[in-house]
Amino acid sequence: MRSFLLASLLSLLLVTGFFILGMNALIKKDVDPIIADHIRVETIMLTDYLADNEFLRQRKIFECLFHGRKTIGTDAGPELNQLLHWLPEQPHFKNSPLVPADIQDFILRLGRNWSLHTSPFKVFFDRKRVDLKIFQSLSKYSYWDVEKNSPVTRLISENTHVPTDSLPSIDSLDLIALAKLRYIQAIFTNDHLQALKDGRQLVDLLLTTENYHLELTAIAILEAEHSAYNLYVSNNWVQPEAWAPVDSNSTRRANRAFKATKELLRFWTPIPILKQVFLTSDFPIGFCAGIGDAFSRELAVRKDMTANFPMERDYRENYEVFDSIWAKAKTECHLDYLSAAQGSGKFQEINLPGGFLAYLPYSKKLFGLSQSANFFEGFKDYIEANPHATN
Repeated sequence: MRSFLLASLLSLLLVTGFFILGMNALIKKDVDPIIADHIRVETIMLTDYLADNEFLRQRKIFECLFHGRKTIGTDAGPELNQLLHWLPEQPHFKNSPLVPADIQDFILRLGRNWSLHTSPFKVFFDRKRVDLKIFQSLSKYSYWDVEKNSPVTRLISENTHVPTDSLPSIDSLDLIALAKLRYIQAIFTNDHLQALKDGRQLVDLLLTTENYHLELTAIAILEAEHSAYNLYVSNNWVQPEAWAPVDSNSTRRANRAFKATKELLRFWTPIPILKQVFLTSDFPIGFCAGIGDAFSRELAVRKDMTANFPMERDYRENYEVFDSIWAKAKTECHLDYLSAAQGSGKFQEINLPGGFLAYLPYSKKLFGLSQSANFFEGFKDYIEANPHATN
């Protein structure tokens, strides 16, 4: 009997050893090269990213993207959070976009050339199929809190946490369509300058939300504003000096740097890069929004990504840097929802592929690393702008 137990124990140890070695071998073979390439790109493109940040700090319109919002004045949230469409759809909140689906689809399919195809839209205004009254009240607001008087409020009050991609958010495509339609409406109502002011007020409010998707929406609307301005000026509807649009170079650089800020917040990003970007005296563009969107994902796998067993890879030091970044964020950002989740430690675990193996020691590190590595696009726009730099 004793020899049988010893043989069984030895067999178990051998199987466990082979399992551990196999998981580590798969990480080194299938995942490490992908992460190493991501880190290589991060390192190469870091100079351009930091240059973008320095350039954009000089543009006053993007000031809110480097800091938390100022809550002086009147909050647009109580009105806009009730008026606008939320995704995923929420009980007791508007369950359809302000722009009808067919009109929204039509204008968004036109892409960047929307300003060249304005005449078909007149019928939509004549038949009153488009309601743009939302723009009449925007000027009285100073900032927009999307976490109060909204579906997010309920999650906070119930101490409930959901994965980032399930967190309720205002419908970005509806907002972009609304802005473009306001610029088009001015062609028929002859209030071109007011349309530019209305669109800019929406942008200014969106930039105070500390919401990743809504602040990106603001940048997209600025690009539409630039197209509208060019259209108005080329037809002598507005004098060039009457308005100062944000140039395409600035919106392009803001868009790519904003996305990169969030993607740099990965548990495998080298500690020196994390410290250089997030723990110096300056804040990177999209700091609060990036923290709000990325931290839930990274903290949800913290237990899995810090070593608990022999020979298991350890990202403990990286997460200690994350703790310092979070401490800095609390001095600058509001992030009520993330603060509530952080305080309670209630981060819903990410559903990893791999079935039951995703719950076992060693193998869950393989699947966690693989999931993170395969969904990294932080420097995609930088690579497209300078494809030879990473060869």
